[in-house]
Amino acid sequence: MMKHNRDMWDKLHRKGYVGYSMNSNLSNATELLPKDYLNGETKALELGCGRGDYMKKLASSVGEVHGVDISREAVKLAWINMWWTPNAYPTVCNGYSLPYPDNYFDFIYEMAVFQHIPREYTRNYLKEAYRCLKHGAFMTAQFISRVSDDENHGDIELPNKEETIGYTLDDIRDIVAGSGLSLINVETQLVDRDNVFWYKILCVKGDIDDV
Repeated sequence: MMKHNRDMWDKLHRKGYVGYSMNSNLSNATELLPKDYLNGETKALELGCGRGDYMKKLASSVGEVHGVDISREAVKLAWINMWWTPNAYPTVCNGYSLPYPDNYFDFIYEMAVFQHIPREYTRNYLKEAYRCLKHGAFMTAQFISRVSDDENHGDIELPNKEETIGYTLDDIRDIVAGSGLSLINVETQLVDRDNVFWYKILCVKGDIDDV
């Protein structure tokens, strides 16, 4: 499925795909963070950076911002998009693991990516985030939920067709606990469609009592 996803996103970006940058903003990734958490020493990472729009917005608030994406075309565009942003580093990844050392980042974030990849990949990304975060560092993420009368949460994973992967709150608690991260906060944000909303979460590497 990841090869299918890479081919699909490469094709979309070659055609000038804009993505969620047109209908969202960086606050979706940062608003749950403690006040004044980001500073010139912060090392941040975006999972699924696309053409780098969010990275570019964040760059002025942190020391380094890295981004990974399975689409080679997206990463090419990200480098072009941020050629004048010296502290931004987009990188092609394999869609499963992160090419960074342990305990490197102060902040990792994800927006509108986990809905596109199989649950096992999302689960492993969270484990990788745990590995790459410093102790006491934060991660924010979005999960989509598509709840209908028959409790269909969009859990459809067809190998040759891109479908929405939805999560219940129990799913999220389970996947976060399995990564080693501690879930601090969950908020919901209604999407402009019936019965569709985001779960926006804040996690920390370490115990909640330490925050």
